[in-house]
Amino acid sequence: MNPGRTVLAALLMLGVGGVLAHGGHAGTHADAVAMGAAGTPFGRPGEAQKVSRTVAIDMSDRACQTPGDVALRVGETVRFLVRNSGREMHELVIGTLSGLQEHAAAAKKHADVDHDEPYMAHVEPQTSQSIVWQFTRVGIFYYGCHVPVLPGPGVIGRITVAR
Repeated sequence: MNPGRTVLAALLMLGVGGVLAHGGHAGTHADAVAMGAAGTPFGRPGEAQKVSRTVAIDMSDRACQTPGDVALRVGETVRFLVRNSGREMHELVIGTLSGLQEHAAAAKKHADVDHDEPYMAHVEPQTSQSIVWQFTRVGIFYYGCHVPVLPGPGVIGRITVAR
């Protein structure tokens, strides 16, 4: 085998291993690399040391308590601190309204499917998790709590990102 190809293959395996080893930990450098520089239409994983504010969200098996509307500036990094005070698994998903609606519909059909993205937090009962997210584009985005134990379409909060 060509020595150059051997080195390239080894480097690629190390790089892929790093991304896989760190996947699912919102806000890591590996997530940003895996997602690409462009991120999503609503931003990209943020860096914890750049957090400018924390949005606290409390979830129980009866309701999700959110602050409702969150106003941000483009480029701002936010920590969503999600506390599950219930007995059932809960989640928080950040995205566009259509993305949250699609996710809610898919979650109803396939409640047992495990999905792990840096803009999602799956919170076990009596624990907390956080999502650190940088909003890189101007627009109106959303965050939602969609779990089968809650009645109705779930709770949605609005994120307005301005210049």
